[in-house]
Amino acid sequence: MKMMNVRQMVGCAVTIIGVVLVGYGIYWKSHISVVEAEAAKLAASSNRAARSIGKEMESLAGGYRNKMFVFGIAGLLFIVAGSGSIYYYRKD
Repeated sequence: MKMMNVRQMVGCAVTIIGVVLVGYGIYWKSHISVVEAEAAKLAASSNRAARSIGKEMESLAGGYRNKMFVFGIAGLLFIVAGSGSIYYYRKD
């Protein structure tokens, strides 16, 4: 039975972190989409206060969407780096 070396274990940990980051990004992106839909309804309202609140919500949700995009990209990079580490340091 072959044992994994330390570099392969680190690669596994990095890959798992990447999967968690991608999952986190997808999960919160779906929640942000719901908020954006509600904000669009408020922004289209005839009520001046509701319209102001809707526009503010849209701008805040847009900022969070960018952060979740970064989580997704970082997660993919972690997955590639971890998988590459596992492959490169494999025992033949």
